[in-house]
Amino acid sequence: MYYDGLKTNIIMTLLVLLTIGMLMVNFVMTIFWQQDLVRSQTDSALRLIPTITTQRFPQGLTNSNDLILKKNITEMLQETEGLCGVILQKSQYVFSDNSSACETIEVFKLLGEVHQNGSSDSVTFGTTWGVFAPGKRYFAVAIPTTRAGNSGSFDTLGVVFPLTPVYQSIRSSQPMVFAYLTVNLLILVVIGLFRFVNLTVKPLANLVKLTDSYSEKDGVPFFISGKAMNSDNFPAPWIG
Repeated sequence: MYYDGLKTNIIMTLLVLLTIGMLMVNFVMTIFWQQDLVRSQTDSALRLIPTITTQRFPQGLTNSNDLILKKNITEMLQETEGLCGVILQKSQYVFSDNSSACETIEVFKLLGEVHQNGSSDSVTFGTTWGVFAPGKRYFAVAIPTTRAGNSGSFDTLGVVFPLTPVYQSIRSSQPMVFAYLTVNLLILVVIGLFRFVNLTVKPLANLVKLTDSYSEKDGVPFFISGKAMNSDNFPAPWIG
């Protein structure tokens, strides 16, 4: 009975520890996975937007006519699947439709920096629920773009993308990850834990049974074998 209880306690303790350890591994792995996907999306947008603007608008994306400029931004957003766009032109901002995500301090600051140094850049901002913890809601990229009719002048194009699809992609993969962890847990239980029981718990149980069978009436310690318990090793007290 004691052996069964000891074995159960050890197995349950190790099961809990292994489960917590695997969940922590999944948590850390998912965090790094999430960061890699966001970085990949940002790098992809920085490469894609200049290519599309060059191909779609060889004469230049920006235009002095705001209506034409908005139309160009809308077409560019359709190509890039961006959420909204904004052009910094002659110290003025021209926004696409549904531009609430673009009218933020982070986007304005990014556009100003790119407009000043002339090199593309990106930023993440906003807050939403990620996979296991809050994460950034959007990422924005900004690039210098040629002004129509004036190849020597540059304006700054900013595009905001949602990060929700990234989180949804990771969430959709979580059942497969948990299935993988469950299989590994079962393998460790069947092979590792029962091996541990055979090497550790059973010898302890045999020792416990030996101590339980010992009686003080025997007059000798329980760890002395029956072979050692004879008259040669334990002479009568009257024998000199």
